[in-house]
Amino acid sequence: MLPVLIFTIFLILIFWMVIIRPQLQEQRRYQQERQEVADTLVPGERIESYSGIHGTIVSVAQDTVEVEIAAGVVVTMARLAISSKLDDGGHDDEQEDIVEQVTTTGADDAPVVDGEGS
Repeated sequence: MLPVLIFTIFLILIFWMVIIRPQLQEQRRYQQERQEVADTLVPGERIESYSGIHGTIVSVAQDTVEVEIAAGVVVTMARLAISSKLDDGGHDDEQEDIVEQVTTTGADDAPVVDGEGS
């Protein structure tokens, strides 16, 4: 009976050290990085929110930020909703070319997406 109990405790400790402990450390590191991003926000920076909205910070309050997402369109977001700062201005030239191509093509010659059309 005692060897089984010792073996069980040993397995639980191994499980803790190999699986649970590293996950807890990773979670703490992620929370710390997220808090650092939220604490260092300043007006004029380009950001991306967790929902994928890109914009420029207009003002920063204690718990919120005002973000301009288009000319004259300012939204208020929670500071912790900001996922990252964008160094390149938040523009993807390749994506802009695709958007321009799709908006300039007519309905008849629009590209067929996989699984649609014939």
